[in-house]
Amino acid sequence: MQNALIELVEQKKFDEITISDICRLAGVNRSTFYAHYSNKVELLEEAEQE
Repeated sequence: MQNALIELVEQKKFDEITISDICRLAGVNRSTFYAHYSNKVELLEEAEQE
């Protein structure tokens, strides 16, 4: 999901990216996303740490 978010940020503004966009690109469903993250900001923060 982190890689999907990074790829999407290269294509459009962070505010325009939806959870559905991230899930679609990562090949996971929304329940999987929410099992790991509360929101896309949390995902971004984790991606920036790695």
